[in-house]
Amino acid sequence: MNVFDFVKSINDKHDLGLSQEEIESQYQPWIVNKALSFTPDTLLFANLMNRYSFLPKRVQFQFFMTGVPKGRRYGKWLKKEKPEADIEFLKNHYNINIMRAEEMLDLISPEQLNIIKEMKGGKS
Repeated sequence: MNVFDFVKSINDKHDLGLSQEEIESQYQPWIVNKALSFTPDTLLFANLMNRYSFLPKRVQFQFFMTGVPKGRRYGKWLKKEKPEADIEFLKNHYNINIMRAEEMLDLISPEQLNIIKEMKGGKS
């Protein structure tokens, strides 16, 4: 069973036919809450369940099944933007990972970056 089967079940209001033990073992509250937080009509439900995350998983699932209205929802998942040319340049020049290059880009000024590029022979 996929975690998104739970989200689809909540949105479509169809029973998965799982026992309470199966729900407890397969339900992943964090991902379901995240999926439901991307649409305006389910955002408050997800926020409320985040506040009561200590409840058993089956209770959380039942709350969504009874509270969220039936309907198709297509919330767009946020994705990390692709690295910019400056981040790629720093990554390759200093042989560091993207996270370190992003940190470095936050610390240096554009003038300093241009000086590094000129020393390397890159475009400014």
